[in-house]
Amino acid sequence: AHLFYLVPLTGQTWFNEAYWTLAYEFVFYLIAGLAFPLVRHWHIGGVLAASLPFVAIVIAMSGRQEVAPLLFFLGFACCRYRFGIDRLETTVPSAVVALILIWHFRGNEDVFVALATLGAIAFNPSIKWRPLLALGTISYSLYLTHYPFGVVFIKLCRVLKTPPQFEIFFALAGLITSLAAAYAFWRL
Repeated sequence: AHLFYLVPLTGQTWFNEAYWTLAYEFVFYLIAGLAFPLVRHWHIGGVLAASLPFVAIVIAMSGRQEVAPLLFFLGFACCRYRFGIDRLETTVPSAVVALILIWHFRGNEDVFVALATLGAIAFNPSIKWRPLLALGTISYSLYLTHYPFGVVFIKLCRVLKTPPQFEIFFALAGLITSLAAAYAFWRL
């Protein structure tokens, strides 16, 4: 199941919890690569309609309220707008429908994350802030290290029976360690 990213469909747990996103990334690139030539000239509403069966399939197979296909659709719609393929008045209604479905299945937090991401893609012409560029440079290494180091510091915090007001220091130590490890891996 790990080799083919099928863990979400088996009820098993990941070796490393951060790797669940690789499954979605794998599926996204596979589907995007196959579907993009077919749907690039479709009306964005048709693309949304074509996304809905994938939502139903993922929910039926995993038994969970997964909205990854809708998030992929939002990214696709946002990029089409950003590159001038669609106009705002055609993108917004489809995006609103997708956001309502995300809210229905997952709630406010997922909608907030989707909106923040969409805003960053759609309305930011280029990112030139050096700390953010540096973070982007080590992002894959950080993606691989944040969970193991975060878990170590969380477990340490629990073993030491740390009072809640001091847990933030363990979280910051985990963040700093993850950033340092990610930078070290990137330098390799």
